Amino acid sequence: SRWLPRFGVETTLVSATEPEAFARAMRPNTRLVYLESPTNPLIRLIDLEPIVALARERKLLTVIDSTFATPINQRPLDWGVDVVIHSATKYLAGHSDVLGGVVCGSRSFIARAKASGSVALTSVVSTPNRGSHRLNRLNVPP
Repeated sequence: SRWLPRFGVETTLVSATEPEAFARAMRPNTRLVYLESPTNPLIRLIDLEPIVALARERKLLTVIDSTFATPINQRPLDWGVDVVIHSATKYLAGHSDVLGGVVCGSRSFIARAKASGSVALTSVVSTPNRGSHRLNRLNVPP
């Protein structure tokens, strides 16, 4: 809420545990719904279905940070979320001994991102050893 306004982006904070609060907070210029589930630090789960349905009605992009859940416990893409973010440094790699992140998207989002030409769908460069270590950790459930 403090960083994005520097770039002309208006933000509105909403209680994620109250889906009806999202409807009240949306404005004509709303373009994106950003969620975190489970929430940090209280580890509250969000009812994704009504929030995603509301976003779909208004043709909004939905993004969720699902770091604490990992794909083992929550699969936001199955609920219609457009983009899912995970910190591989925390639970996804299972051991907190790698540095990285993962961004996944729905087929339609990935297709739009590729078509735009403004998004590089690649990874950052790391040493072969660190890359191998990271990939090995992603294959081990926490």
